[in-house]
Amino acid sequence: MTTGRKIFKFILKFIIIVIVIYILIYALMLTSCSKTKRYDDVTKFAEITNEVYGAHAHIPELNELGEYESVNLFHNETKQGLWIIDSLTLKVRYDAVKFENVLNDINLKYFFLKETKEDLFDCYAIVDGYEIQVVDKSEKMQDDYSYDYPKCFMMIGVNRQERTIVYLYHYDSDLDYIDDLDKFIDKYYILD
Repeated sequence: MTTGRKIFKFILKFIIIVIVIYILIYALMLTSCSKTKRYDDVTKFAEITNEVYGAHAHIPELNELGEYESVNLFHNETKQGLWIIDSLTLKVRYDAVKFENVLNDINLKYFFLKETKEDLFDCYAIVDGYEIQVVDKSEKMQDDYSYDYPKCFMMIGVNRQERTIVYLYHYDSDLDYIDDLDKFIDKYYILD
């Protein structure tokens, strides 16, 4: 009888340990912490965009921005359980003439989604005065397998009143669906 009790106690302890481990892993997956770094030193921009998966291929380089009044880069890193979510905001402000020139260049260089992509999310939002559009995967990017909605994509926002353009880049290898683009942008990006 004592051997049966020992086996029962062993099995019971084993089950309790497995349940505790499962609860800890589940709690870890539900927890989320986020940190945002602001970079005003333009010499750091290339380094940061190279650290974030796929960003160097999509976020414009400084020499592509034209003559600007100010530029900032924000890197929001969110740890959600075992996954890391990276969001970059490149914010560029121009004078009135340069702003219009850059808008024309953007419209020539980028294509924007006109409708939802496979019912994943809206392709247009207005947040904090910015008209934000999701960049479509152009013919130039057909061989770029990193650009894949909604796991890895870019948006461009324009605030005409402030003459500011934001390039919003997102990478989340676990993301399958965005149901509200406005809330998504508020959660992961710095626009003010």
